Amino acid sequence: MALLDTHLIVKNFIKHGFSEEQAEVIVEAINDQNTQLVTKNDLNIAILELKTELKSDIHELRTELKTDIFELGTDFKSDISAINTNVKWLIAITLLLVGILLKNTFI
Repeated sequence: MALLDTHLIVKNFIKHGFSEEQAEVIVEAINDQNTQLVTKNDLNIAILELKTELKSDIHELRTELKTDIFELGTDFKSDISAINTNVKWLIAITLLLVGILLKNTFI
């Protein structure tokens, strides 16, 4: 999109002593550089796109984090349950051994 009124600028250059060809070349060079410019609207659109992408990424990370926390909690409960079972067996075996020792000691 041309940001300049090229016809008016060419006429102004000619008025100040440039040939029409020189004026057109200069204005064309300026317009070629203008294609590299962005407007405020372009920036606002880019910012909105980045915000949307960022919100999506944050939502995805939250979901993954909640899943990871749930899995850790499940694993932890499973580990605690296994430890409780092992402790119960150790207590039972210890009591059995203490009983055997006491029986052999007092017989």
